[in-house]
Amino acid sequence: MVYMVILIGIIIYYLLIYYLMIKPNQKALENSNKKLKLLYELSMKFHETITLENSLEKILNQVIEIVNADVASLFLLDEKKETFYCPVAVGPTAVEVVKIRVPYGEGVVSRVEAAKTPLLINDISKEKVHFKEVDDKLNYSTKTMICVPLFVKDKFLGAFQVINKKDGKMFTSDDSELLGAIASLTSLAIKSACEFRSLSK
Repeated sequence: MVYMVILIGIIIYYLLIYYLMIKPNQKALENSNKKLKLLYELSMKFHETITLENSLEKILNQVIEIVNADVASLFLLDEKKETFYCPVAVGPTAVEVVKIRVPYGEGVVSRVEAAKTPLLINDISKEKVHFKEVDDKLNYSTKTMICVPLFVKDKFLGAFQVINKKDGKMFTSDDSELLGAIASLTSLAIKSACEFRSLSK
């Protein structure tokens, strides 16, 4: 029920944006339809299962297609609040990213916890808190990024990241907004899955 309420709110928001557009172009409309479809599928997947990994991988694949990103990943804070780990990633570096741990307090993920809001970074070289060791280990060059925090009330769970537009362009506020909606649904799904596992023990 919670997921459906959130989903309805998201749909109403996008419909308002559509009707307020004076001259909506076909490409923008098609992209909005893709976003709505993605959010609907995300809600249904989380509603149907408490096993998040497979659902998240499929969703992240759709996310990078819609925002035209090269890489997408989910970083979660471990129970001891010592490091961030990556249970799910997609893109050319996915196999290696899931092996990496980022110390708590470092990197952009820690910064979004403090900011409590998505960060849209279109020149990572100017970002002092970027944990460059990850790029070095992956032999990969991060240029642009959106990082969105995952919160359940005041509890910080981790963050979503998408990295580098495939066409070399910059990420937009629309891209950030979409990830924010996905992050809200994901936070609730992770919380529900954790509670279920605790009750099942």
